[in-house]
Order: sequence, then structure tokens, then C-alpha cells
Amino acid sequence: MKRFLPYFLITALIITSFYLVTTTFGGYREEFKSPLDISNPKIRNDSMGEGHFGAKRKNGRKHTGVDILAPVGTPVKSAVSGWAIARFDEDGYGRYVKIYHGGGLTTLYAHLADTTIIWQRPVKRGEVIGRTGNTGNARFKAVRPHLHFEVRKSGVPQDPMKGYIR
Repeated sequence: MKRFLPYFLITALIITSFYLVTTTFGGYREEFKSPLDISNPKIRNDSMGEGHFGAKRKNGRKHTGVDILAPVGTPVKSAVSGWAIARFDEDGYGRYVKIYHGGGLTTLYAHLADTTIIWQRPVKRGEVIGRTGNTGNARFKAVRPHLHFEVRKSGVPQDPMKGYIR
């Protein structure tokens, strides 16, 4: 019996942690809020391509989010409460924040000039997580400043303009 106690405690800890993340921090049941305080968001459409969801790219892929026009330095807010699980600087997205909201739902905020969150910590809906920038493939002069915003459900891209941005 004693040899099963550590396994039981570890299992209980995992279940409790998952429960806390999906309930305490709102999870996907919480209503989405726009990641930018812009009254009439406009989608990027410039010589480098269209920024709406599903737009075709030169490499044959489809755009997996929306590019919302915003001046460099505009505060970017978490659309829903959750757990910040990534903050990297890579070529495509540039500096970005990815937030897990429970139930397989994630949001991603890319091309940021900077981030204001610490990696792997809870964030509340409406909390500033960074500022718009022109990092990654948005660094080219022909690309207008914008926030690349993605919503994924179980890894499958969802159109953020259909019920996620208000």
C-alpha cells in the first residue's frame, strides 16, 4: 500500500493542477475580449499579402490568424484568462506570446516589440502581455504594423473574427 502512495499523490497533483488552470483562470468558457483597444479593427492588406484568416500565402499555406492593423507600441491584451506557455523569438512570428486557456484552446499574439509577461505564469483577461511591433516576418518595410492574432482549438486554427473578437 505504501508503494502506491507516491503514484496516487502525483496523479492527484496533476488532476488538481489541470483543474486550477481550467477553472481559476477562466478557461475557454470566459467571453473573449479584443486583444487591442481599437474600436473598429481593420485587417492588414498590403503588398506582402492579405491578413484575413485563410488568406493564401506564396508558399501554398493558408494564413492561420488575422493581422489587425495597429501602430507600433500599441498595448496587446490577453483575450481570455489562461496560462502563458510560450514566449519565443523566431523568424516567422518574431516575438510572440502563446496562452493556454484549457479545453484545448490557445491564443497566440505575434510580431510583438516586447512582452510584459513572465514565461509560464497565469494571465488574466484584459491584462497587457506585450506591445505591437514589427518582429519576425513583419520586419519588412512593405508590411504595415499589425498584431498577428491566432485562436486554435485542439491545434486546429479557428477564424478569430467569428465569435472571438468583439
